Amino acid sequence: MDNVVTQRWTVGRQAATLLLLAMFPIATLAASPASCIAVTRNLGIGMRGDDVLALQRFLNSRPTTHIAESGPGSPGNETLYFGSLTQRAVVKYQEEYLETILRPVGLARGSGYVGANTRAVIATQCEDAKSASQKQQAATSTSNVPKVKLFPLPPEAVITPKVVSSTTPAASSDFSTTSPLMGMGTPMFRDILHLVQPSSYMVKIGQTLRVIGGGYSKNGNVVHIGNTEIFGLVPDSSGDLVVTVPADTNYGKNDLWVSNENGSTLKQFVVVVHDGAVPPKIATITPSSGVLGTTITITGDNFTANNEICFAGTPIIAPSSDGKTIVFQTRSNIPGAIAGVDVPNGDVTYPAWFYIVNENGVSNSTTFYIKA
Repeated sequence: MDNVVTQRWTVGRQAATLLLLAMFPIATLAASPASCIAVTRNLGIGMRGDDVLALQRFLNSRPTTHIAESGPGSPGNETLYFGSLTQRAVVKYQEEYLETILRPVGLARGSGYVGANTRAVIATQCEDAKSASQKQQAATSTSNVPKVKLFPLPPEAVITPKVVSSTTPAASSDFSTTSPLMGMGTPMFRDILHLVQPSSYMVKIGQTLRVIGGGYSKNGNVVHIGNTEIFGLVPDSSGDLVVTVPADTNYGKNDLWVSNENGSTLKQFVVVVHDGAVPPKIATITPSSGVLGTTITITGDNFTANNEICFAGTPIIAPSSDGKTIVFQTRSNIPGAIAGVDVPNGDVTYPAWFYIVNENGVSNSTTFYIKA
């Protein structure tokens, strides 16, 4: 298990529990191809579960992303707890697949948070590994050679996603860029209804939007954009749904999700903007690091009286009086992560990326480094 003590989070009532978790491994099951299962929820530091165990096994199957080389968290000693060592391994994995996982959300460095992009890439690689395992087992069975135990992921496995150009290409640092996951079909989730992300987070009335995901029904699906519903949609050859944004769609930020006879997906979002809208832009942040609870001043352009700052997955509403400055206090929904005090020597820092959403669109992203 990851060493919780080194995280240096101020955890209040959870301190005793987390200390016990740091001292005693919860599970020590060995990895196998069958353990490379779908991670169906976003994962972050402080979380626990069988999917964390599966994630650790997956990371340990790759020579460059071991949780630890010995002791708790090492291959064969995976645990149910997502701690600082797991986070560091996830960062390494994300940075290996920079163009596929990080660029679509405007990041240049891994965050250690397992979100939709990271889960989709893991699912694809696991599916490739299972296929390879099945083929090898079939070959060895016919030749009467004893079956060999395979790692969940061949080290040489790579992803070659199909990239579909956007009608309004964004800069590589822009959060609204077209997703390179498009067309991958997320094989692990083919039969599970899920939404990965829209092809663009900023759209206009009448514009075509690709809803990337899987498990869509051949009998028809409903795409929901806020209160607007588009019925009777069937997946295209890439397994995605393609819609034209209706004229009666509300402007501004709208929830985006898909439903069919099998249920509903989790929600993403799109911002429906007017013609000529110029998205918000972050120029500078001051300071660039600090403990949770630090007050940040953002300078830039096209801010409004109703800005939503998405800070490390936590929405924070912060108005701007002049359209060029926003002041807000950092906070996070990460379990166990609350406002604390800086420790002068031996800081552990965690990158927390954030961006701004308002009626003008979605800003570029930037990173604040949390000291813990």
